Amino acid sequence: MRVVRVSPLVLCATYLALVANVAFAQGTPVLGEDQWYFSPMVSYGWDDKDRLGDPGFGGSLGIGNHFLPHWAAELNLIGNRYDGYYRTNQYGAGLDFLGMGDVNSRFVPYAVVGVEYLWSNISEASPTSLPRGRDDDNPATSLGFGFMTGSRVLFRAEARARYEFAEPNELLDYFVNVGLVMPIGQREVAPTDSDGDGVPDAQDKCPGTPPGTPVDSTGCEPDSDRDGVVDSRDKCPGTPAGHPVDENGCERVMDSDGDGVPDAQDKCPGTPRGTRVDYQGCEIKEEIKLPGVNFEFDSARLTADSSETLDNAVTTLKRNADLSVECAGHTDSTGSDAYNQKLSEQRAHSVCEYLANHGIERSRLTERGYGETKPIADNSTEAGRAENRRVVLRITGGA
Repeated sequence: MRVVRVSPLVLCATYLALVANVAFAQGTPVLGEDQWYFSPMVSYGWDDKDRLGDPGFGGSLGIGNHFLPHWAAELNLIGNRYDGYYRTNQYGAGLDFLGMGDVNSRFVPYAVVGVEYLWSNISEASPTSLPRGRDDDNPATSLGFGFMTGSRVLFRAEARARYEFAEPNELLDYFVNVGLVMPIGQREVAPTDSDGDGVPDAQDKCPGTPPGTPVDSTGCEPDSDRDGVVDSRDKCPGTPAGHPVDENGCERVMDSDGDGVPDAQDKCPGTPRGTRVDYQGCEIKEEIKLPGVNFEFDSARLTADSSETLDNAVTTLKRNADLSVECAGHTDSTGSDAYNQKLSEQRAHSVCEYLANHGIERSRLTERGYGETKPIADNSTEAGRAENRRVVLRITGGA
């Protein structure tokens, strides 16, 4: 009784379902470029109906080379046997070309096309009763598809149709082949890079980086100021090292006494709440001193090193927007009273102009020169005279 033919596609799908879990657990099926390999296969074939045979088993042994990233070539020795009304033993040799998908994935599909030359031997038959379409030897071509999966040794399965140029009728056979791919020599396995950032998974400390995101050698987005917030999210780049920051990379302000001055800058910690303070967190009483504000010799022109102190005064006035101040100029006793009076007025004016030019409303500023009339140190010494040459901001209004 003739065995019912089963579609090779059905058998191939069944095989896939059985080995999928095993195959995916093996690793990444990668053939290194210019890699040689052996491929032993067992096959189950359905011969052409003109041979009057039943499906039968066979096998092949191939040697191949992965000569391009997606291409391999194989030389194969093949053999098949079909029983039934006649017994047919078939042998041959062939050359196959495999076009493969992504060789770095866990599952590598491929298509195969081949050319073969076959020798057939039919036993237990007389010359007058040979099956139709039988020749002793014929050329053939085949076409199929399959997949490889695994790690060191790859699993391989394929379905293939083979067309034999026989006389007087051509023959069409079908096969399902299952076997192995065994690399010859050391096989370089390309490391897996799941997020495609150029850093292998084994070294990637930040897996799942969005595509196109620049990363460093550890696979993480750069953090130039090392504050723990990557550059793409850091709204305050350049935060000083060691300063705590928030989720936006901006310095986390700690102000224990609630005076508006961060603890790191507060020279007067513990100021009572509600106290009016300067840029250093110290209480403002009658005036804001301006140490370090200097003028060119015998002039009202500010020196370059005065800017830092005046900028701090601007910060203080902006922090206390209710304050009004008088720019009060003072001199030492050197020179005439009239000269010193005029010079003190000019220097007071220079300071008020600086404050106004840096954002303090003119309505909050007045200016006055006191000449040498209000010394704070002894004018008979050089050190005392230096202290008396000054400009201060005297509080004139505000809560």
